[in-house]
Amino acid sequence: MKKFLVIFICLILFLFTLAGCSKADPMEASQAYLSLWSNGNYDGMYNMLSSDAKLNIDLETFVKRYENIFSSIKLNNMEVTCSEISVEDDNANLGVKVVFNTDTLGSFENNYILPMVYEEKQWKIEWTPSFIFPMLEGDDGVYLERQVPERGFILDRYGEPLAHKGMGYEVAGVPGKIPDQDEFARMLAPLLEVSEEYILKEINQDWVQLDYKVPLRNFPFNLTQEFKDELLSIQGVLLSTIEIRQYPYEDIFAHITGYISPITAEQLEAKADCGYYPEDLIGQMGLELSMEEELYGHPGYTLFIIDSSGEYKTIIAQSPVQDGNDIILTVDTHLQSIIYKAMGDKKGTVIAIDPKSGEVLAMVSKPAYDPNVFSAKITPSKWKALSENEDNPFLNRAIGALYPLGSK
Repeated sequence: MKKFLVIFICLILFLFTLAGCSKADPMEASQAYLSLWSNGNYDGMYNMLSSDAKLNIDLETFVKRYENIFSSIKLNNMEVTCSEISVEDDNANLGVKVVFNTDTLGSFENNYILPMVYEEKQWKIEWTPSFIFPMLEGDDGVYLERQVPERGFILDRYGEPLAHKGMGYEVAGVPGKIPDQDEFARMLAPLLEVSEEYILKEINQDWVQLDYKVPLRNFPFNLTQEFKDELLSIQGVLLSTIEIRQYPYEDIFAHITGYISPITAEQLEAKADCGYYPEDLIGQMGLELSMEEELYGHPGYTLFIIDSSGEYKTIIAQSPVQDGNDIILTVDTHLQSIIYKAMGDKKGTVIAIDPKSGEVLAMVSKPAYDPNVFSAKITPSKWKALSENEDNPFLNRAIGALYPLGSK
């Protein structure tokens, strides 16, 4: 009986010793790490790094790097596929394919080798920057470049542009050519309808050098020569042409084309998945609004690496820019212009329709407004004059007012 008891105790001790000597499964550790990555738990990922990996990067830097990269590309989710794992003593390597599904670059994939080391009775990740993206090393930087799409044109039935890419003016200050900044701001502020403080703040930003031009305000193409001369009479002002959305017929087609202006915070939130940025312009009235999706297109993106010396290294992923589509209308510019002029100062609307096809050949509403002032960012005085006008120039009387047919 004693002999049996000794054998039984020895067997139990052997099993405990065997259990204590067995290693954890490296596949379980790697899958736990990849699951943390998929769920955006970067703190948890860092806790699974090896001691050597933690010597090369601290928790805050690790988390910020992942957050900055994957928030900028608007990562939706990841699809992770593991291949066979190889284990040799206290080291293991796992082949991993990751498909990144994003709102910017679409879907792209990378292949990795996930190295692990057994330390402190656990499998740890031998992390390096190459496990963010395979070509990433040390102090390399990851950058996302956005290519803005060309907005589609609005054309009449003969291809005459009613809204297209045209010319506007940019008023800028050149610090090195300004004799007295306070006087410069005092003279220019009322012309630009901004505060003197705004001008001084802009021309004294950290990045500004003496020979740099500092943009202060844009204006549409139809500035008077008198106003341009007044701007240029101020020493240090630079007036140059820029590309801008242009409405060559000004108020004649305002209620048809509508206008574009800077996107609002509410619109940006509502279109979070459509590629808009805070500095973008968006349709606000007329066809510019109702056909925004067709006219805008879709931005292109390039994700690339710049090495520690500032040299371009490689492209990680890219998606092509998709320019907006042109819209061709049935209206006749010549007929629309004749009707508009014939109405003079009268309030009302005239619609001309082809009796055979039903096509709208002209649609005039008066009073109207010049949509060019919005694509250049409207000044406070112009907005006040339009918004407080009792005749409501924004009202499209062709569709927004009630008139009996043939009324005068």
